[in-house]
Amino acid sequence: MPRISDPVGVSSLLRRDRAATAAAVATVVAAAAGWVLVVSWINRMDTGMGLGSFPDFIEIWAVMMAAMMLPSVVPMVARTARLNASPGVDLIATVGLVGIYLLTWTAFGVAAYFMYEVIANIGLANSSWHRRGFLLAGIAIAGAGLYGLTPLKRSCQGRCRALARNGWGREGGLLRRIVRTGADYSVNCVGASLGPMVVILAVGLTSITLMVIVSAIVLVQKVVPLSNWGNSAIALALFSYGVSLAIAAGSGAMLTVVPR
Repeated sequence: MPRISDPVGVSSLLRRDRAATAAAVATVVAAAAGWVLVVSWINRMDTGMGLGSFPDFIEIWAVMMAAMMLPSVVPMVARTARLNASPGVDLIATVGLVGIYLLTWTAFGVAAYFMYEVIANIGLANSSWHRRGFLLAGIAIAGAGLYGLTPLKRSCQGRCRALARNGWGREGGLLRRIVRTGADYSVNCVGASLGPMVVILAVGLTSITLMVIVSAIVLVQKVVPLSNWGNSAIALALFSYGVSLAIAAGSGAMLTVVPR
């Protein structure tokens, strides 16, 4: 029986398509599982401004990052699997990329936690809703809004999207390429999404509504090619929200600013 030739590499293309689809689906499923765990956890919590104990915080933060951030990483995950579509390699590359991405966001949460604790210990904040807590949150969010107008933020956002479209190291061994590409992508994506995440840390750690809003903003900023006007609108919205929170603190108004 004559061998059927495959001059255009149809079998290779199909293998790459299957690998990309499987990786994308697995990432979405992991994000959905994260949302289920987060909602279950939040429904057992009381709202408040504090971040809680470090073990509790890091546990919920890591799960929150999986829920909120994995949907926006689907294009990069699919490309990673497609470019490394050989038995076992696509799985290693995909898991490595996602692992580095989530570790980077977890490291950001750890740094933010200890920064908050330092501020709390010098008397500028505590774990209850009061005027100083409002003021601290307002200043942090307003600062995050101003950061959204900086060249650094635009550079990180552009680099993050560019890597998702066509970035994957081709030199060196697999492990080296995973680490280099994963670190480059993760650091730039954190820089691109820094502003909205400050809102979560400042006032919305137990707010499902804010989590959904921030997750949608992150997804849009990383996937949709927004104009400078679009990015500026998001930044100015954050700045306005922060200023209103600080004004509320200054006037003594104890507003409910975090919808459950």
